[in-house]
Amino acid sequence: TETALDILKKSPQFEVNKNPNATQLEVSNVEDIHVHMVAIADKFFQARYAVMFDSMSQYASKHGYHWHIIGDSGIEPLCEQKYQIFFFRKHCMVASWMHRETNVGDKVFVFDSDVVPYRTNVPLHNWSYLREDIILYERTWNTEIAAGNYLVTNSEAARSFLVRWAQYEKEIPPGFSSADNGAIHLHLIRSVNLEPEKNGTCGQKYYSLTEPVTNLGELNVQGMIFCNELCQIC
Repeated sequence: TETALDILKKSPQFEVNKNPNATQLEVSNVEDIHVHMVAIADKFFQARYAVMFDSMSQYASKHGYHWHIIGDSGIEPLCEQKYQIFFFRKHCMVASWMHRETNVGDKVFVFDSDVVPYRTNVPLHNWSYLREDIILYERTWNTEIAAGNYLVTNSEAARSFLVRWAQYEKEIPPGFSSADNGAIHLHLIRSVNLEPEKNGTCGQKYYSLTEPVTNLGELNVQGMIFCNELCQIC
């Protein structure tokens, strides 16, 4: 059975990029690339999701990946001090842990704690060989980009993207915005220069959200659809 490293070795995606101005990660030695699976959970949620985590650990072991649970109090103190909302703090913790504990170029699959492997014989190599700094996915039933699960490469650009995402905690609108799940749409649009940091259409719509989650009016919902559709070309 081929491991993730075997797949990586065969992939033309990992040819060395000799362009000094390249924006994508340069990989000089595929032997140094490891695949990590990560969940963020404190001790309470580690106990609550113990069965799920055990399944993830077995899946990782089967395919030659490294399984990690991060998030115990004190492990990432700077993130814990700076961000009060878990959903934003999570991305800071991933960036900090990844920078400290993994090699440049390593692939880190970040999962929500309630995720379990379904097709256990199917490895993650369809994504692990890709060179992009970060890969997110769109939900099949609407135009929303999901925030709970993503693939990130340990690169400076990827870590900066995660930290900036976390910083949206300081910019959440007065109404319901679905925390990091709402912020990712604006963050993506700004990251690929489809909208300026200030005075953009999507930013105005985002910061104008006022309704609580119990009263999401038609105008509020429609207000972000345009921005979601923009993200489809990110």
